[in-house]
Amino acid sequence: MEYHNAELFGKAESLYQQILNLVPNESNVLNLLGVVAYQTGLNEDAIELIYNSMTLSPNNEKWYYNLGAAYRAVERLLNAVECYQKALGINSNFVDAYASLRNTYSQIGRSEEVVVNFQKALALKPGHK
Repeated sequence: MEYHNAELFGKAESLYQQILNLVPNESNVLNLLGVVAYQTGLNEDAIELIYNSMTLSPNNEKWYYNLGAAYRAVERLLNAVECYQKALGINSNFVDAYASLRNTYSQIGRSEEVVVNFQKALALKPGHK
């Protein structure tokens, strides 16, 4: 995680791959690889990796959130909405999911949902943007 947090994505990816060689199908590592792919613009790879992590650990709201972000990056906005909603179905206090849902609805042009999700995020965390 140190490499990842320091945005040394190549080193982080290499380390994650080494871990997967030792422990195949480790959902946390697959998700982290997906996040690295997303952060480096490899969004289709990110979608595949994060989706695979979800098949191994299907009740993790962060995985749905990350998948939503990757879908949003490739403008698969309805898929992103579905992922953010699933994340909120697991954790209704996930402020970042409300904010991302709001932003995605804004891209789609659904202003009523933008307002609703903005209000929900603010109710949980006043001042959230």
